[in-house]
Amino acid sequence: LGENQSIVEMVDRMATDFGIDRSRVFVAGHSGGGAQAAVMLATWPDVFAGGGIIAGITYRCTTLKGEVASPCLSPGRDRSPQEWGDLVRAAYPEYSGPYPRVSIWHGSSDFVVNPATSRELVDQWTNVHGIDQTPEVEDTVDGYPRAVHQDGSGQAVVEFYNVTGAGHGTFIDAEAGCGERRGTYFVDADICSALHMANFFGLTGPGPDGDGDVDTDVDTDVDTDADTDTDVDTDADTDTDVDADTDADADADADSGEEDGGDEDGGGGGGKPPLLFCNCRAAGGSDGHGTAAGAA
Repeated sequence: LGENQSIVEMVDRMATDFGIDRSRVFVAGHSGGGAQAAVMLATWPDVFAGGGIIAGITYRCTTLKGEVASPCLSPGRDRSPQEWGDLVRAAYPEYSGPYPRVSIWHGSSDFVVNPATSRELVDQWTNVHGIDQTPEVEDTVDGYPRAVHQDGSGQAVVEFYNVTGAGHGTFIDAEAGCGERRGTYFVDADICSALHMANFFGLTGPGPDGDGDVDTDVDTDVDTDADTDTDVDTDADTDTDVDADTDADADADADSGEEDGGDEDGGGGGGKPPLLFCNCRAAGGSDGHGTAAGAA
């Protein structure tokens, strides 16, 4: 099944080698990596409990390489929430379990991926979760607007951060120790996307209740030692996803490490560590592309 199968095999290997908690496996990515994260959540909802999409595009915006730059990246493709949701459900029609929680991030001044695509992502994943597109919670986190969509039980299942004034990149807070600005596609916006995602996923203690509280005593080392060339290829299997070959750095690393599990035994995992998989650009290699997985 192509690249998405390869990623799942990496997760399986981590489970074998490190005994990770299979109920707490997450994926995150930026730009083309964000598009790949959407692919993983749609096609493997039984593997991933949640995912983070930074400056990404909707699942199955297109299956044609020539349509990635336009309309998918800009100006964006407009479909109804039902149409977007149906594309996800069709990715795994036999699946009847819960879908992953999704944390969506976008800079309002993104010059590569039109910020309007974030609205389409919200439409897609709220529809998948069977909820409407009106958020139950609207607040401000670290100075930026956040909208939280909750299911019928009150659990936050989709959130959207509008990082106003920010461009195309993974959002870090260097002064607070979340990353160092050494790469082109890392935006020091005084907000740590890795930390807030981990909080939303329930890895830092409070859990995804939508209250905006964050355990700041968490190591949120963001790997910014990344190749900053702007050739991108997230070339994933065209049977289930989109070939997000763009002219932007696709795979910035939103890595967060050593999160607390929420209680003494690791937040319900029986002492087993969770896994956060980042579809990221790794330094070195023949073309600078890579992926990384690590037990938190």
